Amino acid sequence: MHELSAYDIQETGSTFSFQPFKKEFPKNVLYMALAAVAGGIFIFFNANPAWDKIMLSLLALGMAYLIYWGLFVVRTTVVFDKGNRTIFKQKGSGLKKILPFEEACLLLTNTNGGCYYSIARKNDRYRSVQRLSGYMSEKELHAFEEGIAQKIQQMLEE
Repeated sequence: MHELSAYDIQETGSTFSFQPFKKEFPKNVLYMALAAVAGGIFIFFNANPAWDKIMLSLLALGMAYLIYWGLFVVRTTVVFDKGNRTIFKQKGSGLKKILPFEEACLLLTNTNGGCYYSIARKNDRYRSVQRLSGYMSEKELHAFEEGIAQKIQQMLEE
């Protein structure tokens, strides 16, 4: 259950919700901090002023990406409403309808970099509608399948 604590799972009688990308945020912060330190060291020891502008613009883009992730992506919550039999995406205070249960299927996508779960339409499985996880290792995948994917699959099949 330790691997699943980062997903902030909330389960009530009529809803099941979790935050799919909350687990990836600390890793992204670490990467951006390392890039900022490396960029700062490069700017400090570099004699060519043209490189300073390039590195500063890369740092600004990295920080903008990090702020975007922190404000919008990390707080995204996927809500499975059993009463309405609908999947919603919640950002901030608003709910956006993604799919009804009858049209949804759970997909496991394997890539060279790892695998991730997503929700797609049954009649169009090649276009992913909503990702439910980031890239996972085998250990994370096993925990996700036991704790989250099984519950989602049971709700979709009911």
